[in-house]
Amino acid sequence: MGTSVFDGKTALEYGDDAAAAIRAINHLTDHSTSLPFPSDAYRLLGQLETMAARLPQALDQIATLVTRWHREGLIGIDPGTRYAGHPDWAVDDAVAGLRAAAAAAGQLHDALEQAQQPLAYAHYTGPTDENGEVA
Repeated sequence: MGTSVFDGKTALEYGDDAAAAIRAINHLTDHSTSLPFPSDAYRLLGQLETMAARLPQALDQIATLVTRWHREGLIGIDPGTRYAGHPDWAVDDAVAGLRAAAAAAGQLHDALEQAQQPLAYAHYTGPTDENGEVA
């Protein structure tokens, strides 16, 4: 059985890309030039809102996979760990965490939407150069 791909990448590769994208956003938004206009903040908030809206589905699907692997006897737990010999405990805790994360992502989506909407008609009133860039 091979690994599933979407547009040439695996889920793990996309996970790496998502983490790297958030890291880059964290670095960039520390500088005023990263989002020179209110419309840029509005757009980025919308993109983050979309990400948050999509997270619950991914988290629920991971929970379903973990549950299925456990039901089929495909999960073991390494010795010397808290869950050693008790994959059922590990799966229960993992699934509970995934369900909580999905709910939190839903709350994140709502909060981002609340943050974005007031900026829908915001506009920049500062100086610009002849190309419309911030002066």
